[in-house]
Amino acid sequence: MRLSKRIAGAAATLASAAALTVTAQTGAHASTTADWLSKGDTGSGVSCVQVAINYAHNWWPGSVATVRTDAMFGQLTANGVVAIQRIYGLSQDGIVGPRTGDRLWQIIHSFDPKGELHPDCYWDLPTLS
Repeated sequence: MRLSKRIAGAAATLASAAALTVTAQTGAHASTTADWLSKGDTGSGVSCVQVAINYAHNWWPGSVATVRTDAMFGQLTANGVVAIQRIYGLSQDGIVGPRTGDRLWQIIHSFDPKGELHPDCYWDLPTLS
């Protein structure tokens, strides 16, 4: 029984790697590693949330405040997420799930359509696609 679980795990890992390789080669957007992001989280996904918040400030300076891009999801980042969720008519919970992640990715993409400024953000946000 243990061997079949190991084989199944290895097969799943290989399938994930193959999907990531195909996506990277085609340039399509796909979130393969990102989970939902919320207050207390750290890392590159959080940095991408903060980048999107700062870009959103350019469009809605009275509604979205800038935040420091420090990879730590604190209260100011949560406030920025809520502001963007409010603008887009999403649930205002301050959590970046797939729907909010899609909106954040669209914001980043509008300022960086080729993914040259923030290439990791195209992989590190949770999205529906």
